Amino acid sequence: MLFTKKFGITDTDIEFFDIDISGDTKKFVDPYCINQSSSSTSIKAQYCIKVFLKELLNAIENQNDTLAEYLCSRFNEPTGTRLGYSTIKKDGSGAGEYLSSLFLAQLKKIRHLIQAGIFNNLEECSLLCDELKYDRISDITIDIIKLPLIEFTQEQCHKYGISLRKTKGKLKYFCLSTLQWKSDYFELPHIDDTDEFLILIPRTFIPKRPIYNPMYFYTNTAQEHFKKDAIFKNASCISRDRKGNIQVLTKDLKTCEDYKPNKENIKRSILEKPELLVKFRNEIAFDIYLRNFKS
Repeated sequence: MLFTKKFGITDTDIEFFDIDISGDTKKFVDPYCINQSSSSTSIKAQYCIKVFLKELLNAIENQNDTLAEYLCSRFNEPTGTRLGYSTIKKDGSGAGEYLSSLFLAQLKKIRHLIQAGIFNNLEECSLLCDELKYDRISDITIDIIKLPLIEFTQEQCHKYGISLRKTKGKLKYFCLSTLQWKSDYFELPHIDDTDEFLILIPRTFIPKRPIYNPMYFYTNTAQEHFKKDAIFKNASCISRDRKGNIQVLTKDLKTCEDYKPNKENIKRSILEKPELLVKFRNEIAFDIYLRNFKS
């Protein structure tokens, strides 16, 4: 059952993503989309991500493992949002410790990119970190912006006259004033008389398809760079057209080990030419974003 139906909302222009309260929806929060929005909630969320990521990247760059491990220690598969993949009926599978260690381990692998100032945005993990895809990035993002999401949920419930109740347990959130993880009880909507609370997310945070798709990046940015590189190195994938001009066909490029569309080669292309990441963010990603939310 959808949230709007459960709570009797008839408004056809709601600000939040209409979750299915009976199970998880395979949709994901995209930090790139958060950065494109100008709502009060998105501005708060942007600041949360910016501050958190700055602290974490500084810790990794300076090899302050104690601080880095602490900052990543509270990640979990979020409850209440009804988004993502799940091994149980609702919300996450409880693999919080695994998610935390995975995130930190993947970032440490690209320490050289962090030190070079190439990696700056959370969504770039999907291009640069082997085991971090959009579902994990969504979980991490939700944890970081938990407080703005709770405040957004409370605002929406007040708007539609939905009653709130204090959560049975404390919820973890990142505190901007102390730069530490804290926990507290929060007033949130619940399902009937159960202890199951719900957290709403602005629909502008959730695209139809992930923006930072590695294949989008390969096709629209890395591929052209690789073709030029292949010609320069006289790679085995080069050929000649009918006029005798040197060329690299896409199908041939993709069969060459150094230019196959995988994350290792994508990372190499970014390291060789960091402006590819900037181009993708400013041109390709924005176009994908616009198409995602085109009515």
